[in-house]
Amino acid sequence: RRSSDLTAALRSASNSAEFRRLARAETGVEIEVVSGQREAELTFAAVSAERPLAGKLLNIDIGGGSTELSLGRAGLLSKRLSYDLGANRLTEQTGPHADPPSDEQIGAMRAMAQAMAREASAEFDSRGVEAVGVGGTITTMAAITLALGSYDAQAVARHNLTLEQIDALVDRLAALPLAEREQVVGLSPKRAPVIVAGAILCAELVRELGLGSLGVSAG
Repeated sequence: RRSSDLTAALRSASNSAEFRRLARAETGVEIEVVSGQREAELTFAAVSAERPLAGKLLNIDIGGGSTELSLGRAGLLSKRLSYDLGANRLTEQTGPHADPPSDEQIGAMRAMAQAMAREASAEFDSRGVEAVGVGGTITTMAAITLALGSYDAQAVARHNLTLEQIDALVDRLAALPLAEREQVVGLSPKRAPVIVAGAILCAELVRELGLGSLGVSAG
């Protein structure tokens, strides 16, 4: 599970304080639960350091429980927002799913993703930006597109996902029963239950923001 997925879970869990107390007692490690906006800020800093740009950078981070967007220039963040919808949460809120998901369930996921994406498009000016995606959903989509039998961070980081590729992935993955989805080259079986929702979130964000394509960060 990605650390941002755990962060989202701890932000919303009623027993978050008790979990952190037990973790501190058992390991001596103090767990800091950052806000969604702080998470967006940290992710933007990491991606900016990985690929310094002269122009504007729009970073999209699709996690399990939330999605963060951040916009800035030359490593300086100017805007960041967090939405309480990620691949796991979208799957849970539209389930239990048929196997493969029904057209109605796919439609429900699209409707929720579109609503979030429209909110984002009203908040972020995506004209002239370089858009980069980060997180397990997006790196997995790149790995599937590249048919990587074993994960290759350098190959993933060189890849751009076009909207046509993302839409094709949604159609392909949504049509497969879970057992067959788990066998898709480039897709970890552990991510197979939520990859359809994650890909739909990515597709609707790219579409509503008018991006056309999305760079990939393996960081």
